[in-house]
Amino acid sequence: MTPVEAEQIVAERPCWYHRFEIFPGVVTPGVYDPSGTLERLDLPADMTGLRVLEIGPADGYFTKMMTARGAEVTAVDYAAKDFYGFGTMERLSGRSFNFINANIYNIGSLGLEPFDLVICLGVLYHLPDMLRGLWGLRPLVKGRFILETAVSRKHEDEPFAEYRPGVSDNGDYTNFCLRTRCAAKRC
Repeated sequence: MTPVEAEQIVAERPCWYHRFEIFPGVVTPGVYDPSGTLERLDLPADMTGLRVLEIGPADGYFTKMMTARGAEVTAVDYAAKDFYGFGTMERLSGRSFNFINANIYNIGSLGLEPFDLVICLGVLYHLPDMLRGLWGLRPLVKGRFILETAVSRKHEDEPFAEYRPGVSDNGDYTNFCLRTRCAAKRC
């Protein structure tokens, strides 16, 4: 495939969230560059032999990057892989990734074994019942669990969750709740 063909495939997608090099020389037009987050995760350069569970991969940036480092990644999303850019990323990489279309609330019924690393980035605040989602992930963590989420500044020195009405955050009706940093760290 040529870069021009890859650019055309990327342009056919109506919406991208992640902005990243999806094909040599071709960058998606997403609104969020996840490379800084990847750096802050402090993952090893060589992840060979690590089993990783990624919750909510969207366009597949983190799945692609961890797989390139040698990890065996299982990506789980409530949306089909072609709803976001995951399917396009897979197509342009020429590889097949382990993608499971499932709701986080049903993850316990998938028969998955515990993972060395579980990452859940930008997902928690989209859940109407965040504790139920976290409780479902708990048995799947045998090593490290990385959670990234939006936080509330109200009562920030206390464990506190704030449920958001309507489309109050960025006009997105799927933003349900914010937690304080203290609640995330179990004070």
